Amino acid sequence: MPDGPVLAVRLVGSGEAALRMEKRLRCAGRALGVTVAVDVEGAPWGEGGPEVWLAGRRIADRLVDTSTLERLLRPYVGRAGSGK
Repeated sequence: MPDGPVLAVRLVGSGEAALRMEKRLRCAGRALGVTVAVDVEGAPWGEGGPEVWLAGRRIADRLVDTSTLERLLRPYVGRAGSGK
């Protein structure tokens, strides 16, 4: 189990774009000092997405760069739960 704050996100998508988004989410979390726990769900429409959901809100509806993810995740960092 990770030490420190954990952000739990849901990633909906499949294919290479979803894999890239998962990696970028983890990198953005490291930059913000949190662990991003990614729950990957295959897109029902097949190759597509990816969408990122956090706290019941869709925060991204396409592949975005790591710095954009940092900006999107930052408001949630103070609410992240402890990994302990």
